[in-house]
Amino acid sequence: MSELVPRRTLITAASPWALPDFGELWRTRELLGLLIVSEFRARHRQTAIGASWALIQPVVAMIVFSVVFGYFGKFPSEGRPYPIFFFSGFLVWQLFQKSVGSAVPSLAMSAGIIGKIYFPRLHLLIAPLGTNFLDFTMSALVLLALHLYFGVVPGWQIVFLPFFILMALIAAFAAAVWLAPLNIFYRDVQVGLPSLLQFAFFVTPVVYPVSFVPASLRWVLYLNPMTAVMEGCHWCLLGTSPPDPVGVLISVGTTAAFLIPGMMYFTHTARTMLDRI
Repeated sequence: MSELVPRRTLITAASPWALPDFGELWRTRELLGLLIVSEFRARHRQTAIGASWALIQPVVAMIVFSVVFGYFGKFPSEGRPYPIFFFSGFLVWQLFQKSVGSAVPSLAMSAGIIGKIYFPRLHLLIAPLGTNFLDFTMSALVLLALHLYFGVVPGWQIVFLPFFILMALIAAFAAAVWLAPLNIFYRDVQVGLPSLLQFAFFVTPVVYPVSFVPASLRWVLYLNPMTAVMEGCHWCLLGTSPPDPVGVLISVGTTAAFLIPGMMYFTHTARTMLDRI
């Protein structure tokens, strides 16, 4: 009888500035699922109303912004009631903002587990995206109620909504692969992140349509990937003007220009991040 030879796994360092091992990410997808569920439970644990905060927070924001910008500011909403115009964009913006805000400090907050076991470090950035997507699906119930209340029925273009939601998640991931490693070396990133996201909110057409910006300057606005996402979500959910195809290509190109080098930078810093956490 031949002797049983124990199976061994050899972990080697990735080449500097290489793209992540996507096969490894897929093989460890069950771990990613556990991280998402664990983070979702931890977020709503020991709160009096639990996951209901995912509904209350966007509703409060909708009321405040509808009064300030819709009622007093008289901001245009392309012929749709301002509350549903704002909420249809803000819901996806909140998905992006929360994903970036929770993914950036995730590496620094996971020093204990990073130092004990090996697993793909990118899971720590992807898990917050999944957790915030669960909150997003719950908040979408409010959007459904608004559609019923105002009698706004989405058209055939609703089939493109998953594309724009995925685009928002990819944009959040593209920002996180740069900022999360930088946050390990310079904690100023985490301190300044809320102000940066607040600035990005007002230069993104969430409270106003793209048509509010002069046509000669819109290409600059599309350098922000969330511009195409906002315009696309308004089109899919409210039947407003369709997004500019050239603008969408600009936003997709900007995302790719950050995402691909960002993943290479993440792989490079993963070799030494434990020494700096």
